Amino acid sequence: MQKRRMLSSSTSGTAPRLAALLPLRIHGNRDLHEAERARHLLDSLSRYAAEGTFDEFLIVMRPDEVDAGREAFENRTGLNVRIVDETELVPEIAGDEKLSGWSKQQIIKLAGAARLDADFVLTFDADVLCVHPLSKDILLPGGKALIDPSATHRPWWWSASARKLGVGRPGNEETIGVTPVLMSTEICRRALERLATRARNADWYEYLVRPLRQGAPHVYLPRQRYLFRWSEYTLYFLTAREDGLLDRYHVRAGTPERPMHLLSRKSIWHATDLDTMRERLRHPDPDSLFLVVQSNMLLPYDVVREELAAAGLIEPAKGD
Repeated sequence: MQKRRMLSSSTSGTAPRLAALLPLRIHGNRDLHEAERARHLLDSLSRYAAEGTFDEFLIVMRPDEVDAGREAFENRTGLNVRIVDETELVPEIAGDEKLSGWSKQQIIKLAGAARLDADFVLTFDADVLCVHPLSKDILLPGGKALIDPSATHRPWWWSASARKLGVGRPGNEETIGVTPVLMSTEICRRALERLATRARNADWYEYLVRPLRQGAPHVYLPRQRYLFRWSEYTLYFLTAREDGLLDRYHVRAGTPERPMHLLSRKSIWHATDLDTMRERLRHPDPDSLFLVVQSNMLLPYDVVREELAAAGLIEPAKGD
């Protein structure tokens, strides 16, 4: 797929184009319930997203899952869903069986966003739910993307990303949240360009992933396991900061003028006491658009499904 460029809304004078991007795998032990989670995500967006919020909603899947994805997800009114072969959107990942699915997912979000015909991309995982009304105007006030201030990224993500880009780590400034995140496609392209200038033969992909493949020597050395563990959002933020583009493309979420956050502070990342989970699910933050109920926490999905349904966040399973 050829890389396509668009003028940003700040320079073209037209309304910004917003795409959504969901990397999704539906087969495999860890992916047993991902198709169901993705349906719940799409159901929640159908419920809350104003028509025209997304110019395109891409679900990015393995080549052998594309047909199943089209049958399961494409007939969604108002969301403009399109199933995309991940190796067409990001050809670099094709055949790279020694790279973890998590790393591939991060590559898909950063490089995939850079290659979309849009101004901004809202990234999703299957364990996200929309919990309040949203629209393009809410997500992109004044043509700029909301950015959640956050301190949730691992220190080694910042260190590895800074080394890869050849820039300094953040100080005490506000940074960026975790999925769902709004990203400028221009900044994503610039991140790949920065990486390419530092890579042998301008191969940004190999430069990023070689130390992360299964069997890389440093993985087995004390204190070296996370030395090269970057993230897509830390690479993105550092590029935006270094190029002076944060204020051009982003505005801070959670202010009196823009009170809505992207991600709820009541998101559930670990298996906790069920009473605590119930309270958080039944009373999501009134000023947050999305809630995460982490897919890999150590709690049976049947229990999670039951709690989500009891809280009114998903429809009860048939037969309940």
